[in-house]
Amino acid sequence: MEENLKTFKPDVVWDPEVEAYLRGALGSERFHRTAAALCRPPRTTCMRVNTLKTSTQAVVDLVRQQLGPDWPQDVVQVHPQVPCAVLLRGSGPHEVSYEAAGCKEVVVSRKAGEAVLRGAPVYAPGVLAVSSGVARGELVALAVARERPGSDTPEITRGTTLYETAPAGEAGSRRCRTDAAPTHLQAAAAVAGAGTPPSPPEPDTSVATPAAGA
Repeated sequence: MEENLKTFKPDVVWDPEVEAYLRGALGSERFHRTAAALCRPPRTTCMRVNTLKTSTQAVVDLVRQQLGPDWPQDVVQVHPQVPCAVLLRGSGPHEVSYEAAGCKEVVVSRKAGEAVLRGAPVYAPGVLAVSSGVARGELVALAVARERPGSDTPEITRGTTLYETAPAGEAGSRRCRTDAAPTHLQAAAAVAGAGTPPSPPEPDTSVATPAAGA
């Protein structure tokens, strides 16, 4: 069962023809750097502001107020070329440790996982499976379910309960290590990440929304 323990090292699964073409065009070293970069979210988020309801500077001031005095002022600023957009700089990449999650895990859909990589919270419609005993506000490990080839259907059944110890009559496959993602009864259907449980309210998108392609 040791092979079910996956360290956090995401990778891109390429179509063989696409991989061969890119390797030939970029060279092996540049290809690997490009593949690794595709697994990391960008460190800058661009928000488009609805200037009919507020101003970009008002959004900047609000975000700075929410961040507090410990954050540098230039973390958030008006886009220098697009006056209706606000830039929010992030940090990273960071080392991911699953020890603090205490083997508690939430599995979400691909679209929910992509949103989390851009800083969004997790909402109930995107949740597919949860560890037993998870309470609101607890830190969890976040996994994104893979989809069946050629479809949007995840390879894990919605409503699945993840057990730290296997129920009676079932083989146990869930264990934890500091440097490994928590595994579960359908471990082969998930890609590891990190996050928090779905508890925040729906955001107000009337003022600022992520700009497409940012």
